[in-house]
Amino acid sequence: MTNDFYNKIEEETNKYAALSQRKAGTVDNNWEDTNAEEIQAYIGILIYMGLVDLTEIEDYFQGDFCVCPIVRQAMTLKRFKKLGHYLHLNDERPDQQSVDFDILYKARPALDLMDKFTQAYIPGCELAVDEAMIGFKQRFFFSETVSTWKAN
Repeated sequence: MTNDFYNKIEEETNKYAALSQRKAGTVDNNWEDTNAEEIQAYIGILIYMGLVDLTEIEDYFQGDFCVCPIVRQAMTLKRFKKLGHYLHLNDERPDQQSVDFDILYKARPALDLMDKFTQAYIPGCELAVDEAMIGFKQRFFFSETVSTWKAN
């Protein structure tokens, strides 16, 4: 992940927090603008949570006997939740009438990053993917977009 990626998320998150507060007509006294280092720590905590499976998010931040001291050193639970509340990746709204309209434009920075991961990591024979882990019986309304993205 490059600094540009973190800087983009920082910028979009701060803009979204300000916009949300303006729309609500209130000031969130618990919010202060974030920076790229804090976004990096936030994403690191999310990755850590994917590796260390605890029941509740609060468990990563709890008590003196905490099994996750690195999480508590990075930020408080209150700040983690506040960043999650305002986290924003992209707000550049494309023209919906355009032929090139990307329905996934809000998540595009993360999807582009995932493309970089696939270039950097080539899985070995020990990799297992189980589609049955998450049940889904509905239809994707943008399945063509997802199929095209997977094919690339």
